[in-house]
Amino acid sequence: MKQIEKVFPIFLFALLSLIIIAPLLTPGYILTLDQVTAGKTAFPSWMSPAFLFGSVMAFLNLFLPSYFLQKIILFLIFFLAGLSMYYFLPGKLGSIRYFGGTFYAINPFFYERVMAGHWNLLLGYAVLPFIISSTLQFLENPSKKKAFILAVLTTILFSVVVHFILIFMSFFAVLSVIFLIFNQNRLSSILKYSAVFLLFVFLLNINWLLLSFIGRGNLALTISQFSRADLIIFQSVADKNFGLIVNLASGYGFWPEVYDYFISPKNVNIFWPVISAAIILISVYGFVRLVKEKEKKRFPLVIALIVFFLLSLNFAGGIALRSFADTAFTLYDKVPFLRGFREPQKLIGIVMLCYAFFGSMGIYYLGKKVARIGKLVITGIFIILPFVYTPTFFGSFWGQLRPVLYPSSWEKVNQTLKEDTGDFLTVFFPWHQYMRFKFTNNMVVANPASYYFDKPILSAQNYETKYLDTHDVRMEALHVDGLLSIEKNKVNLLGDPVHRKIAWGEDLALINVKYIILAKEKDQKLYRFLDRSEGLEKIFEDDNLILYKNNRWSLDSNKETQPLEEYTEEDLVGLDKT
Repeated sequence: MKQIEKVFPIFLFALLSLIIIAPLLTPGYILTLDQVTAGKTAFPSWMSPAFLFGSVMAFLNLFLPSYFLQKIILFLIFFLAGLSMYYFLPGKLGSIRYFGGTFYAINPFFYERVMAGHWNLLLGYAVLPFIISSTLQFLENPSKKKAFILAVLTTILFSVVVHFILIFMSFFAVLSVIFLIFNQNRLSSILKYSAVFLLFVFLLNINWLLLSFIGRGNLALTISQFSRADLIIFQSVADKNFGLIVNLASGYGFWPEVYDYFISPKNVNIFWPVISAAIILISVYGFVRLVKEKEKKRFPLVIALIVFFLLSLNFAGGIALRSFADTAFTLYDKVPFLRGFREPQKLIGIVMLCYAFFGSMGIYYLGKKVARIGKLVITGIFIILPFVYTPTFFGSFWGQLRPVLYPSSWEKVNQTLKEDTGDFLTVFFPWHQYMRFKFTNNMVVANPASYYFDKPILSAQNYETKYLDTHDVRMEALHVDGLLSIEKNKVNLLGDPVHRKIAWGEDLALINVKYIILAKEKDQKLYRFLDRSEGLEKIFEDDNLILYKNNRWSLDSNKETQPLEEYTEEDLVGLDKT
């Protein structure tokens, strides 16, 4: 019987995960907002924070299709989220732990991040309860062995999603201080082995941490490009009826909500405010009872969780929270590594963790006040609540996701490019970083061209918003931006009028562009000028793609292409005039 009890949670959460992803298990890719992949997964740079996890995925991709790996990750984020929270909760809660595990995996925050393609973030979120448990074991009985185990676990966590280095280290600091307040006799050993733990973390992550500390490496360079404009466009959003705090506290507030990129659970379940209130109230009740109990072993964790809950909710509001806006801007300006949190709503994952923990404790204490049958009814109702609260996980995520294969024309164009052994660039139009494709079930996704085609692709890396257009500093991309601005608006990127007619063949040859791919999507008609441009030859067309060859590129094909920075301003029409 005990063996069945041990295995049953594994079976149950595996079954729940399979039910959710079952409609997506047929061959094909799951393409969502930022979850874009193709046939190959490249090995990351050894200086990347994702070196460990990325290398494992790239190695597995040598034997398994990347769309198969996608489904393994999707299964794991649900399975590990449920299982880790189940085991994080005290054993005395019994079947109530199924509420905690289910809610941790089935909530609006989790749903919106799945639809946004932030699966690595969710994988880190899923294993966080395991790592918090390991942290507690370390603090209760610190040793070099436990410090090393915790350092390995956190290194894996940081490799999966680098944002957790700040989230976890902040939690570690809060929990350690509170633990020391209640266990002052362990001060020396905790400080000693905490230093050992931090040393292990530094050594295990030295491949990217050292470069980041001195402002070098891809992570530091990426963060350095962020500005206040990023805070504005990625700020948390309010519910039109209940405001910002209620929206965040209910697991919402993610910026894509205002663009309707995916179906909101609010549109499916009009009673969401009632369910949200019930979960919040039972969580508050659980916290109050735990404080009154003052269980010595668990009390530091209780206080640390509520402190981190309040911090997370406050920081998740960011600049959208008027009382905190000035502080958020100041911190963003003064503390460089905080720029990685330009989109703060991801901290609502901590709020969901606290609900799963305190809510489960609240159900337990409420059940103690009623008869056995009443306890079973209360437990059963709360276990069902997550499914009612966020029903859009089911039925292929309410019919929005389905496995897709790239159209055959993509492979035909890829073959054409591969057969050309020259060293060249291919521009992909329309010039958007995010767009809808017919074959993606009309979902808005990041442009997958650079992942799919084997030859170097020059595609847009822009946001196209009022406050921020792009962070792109590639000279070739700026050249194309300038040419498009002149073609469409007769002005360059500085706003100066330009009356010169763009000669697309010659002007793209300057940046080594030999081919142009045009996807037949919504704004395809805006690129009709390609058909009128001398030097561009249409060599392939079907219902999805058009491939143009730049015959002007061939004028210089017998000489080595000089680096872009070696051209004069007069050569670079797009840059000189933009």
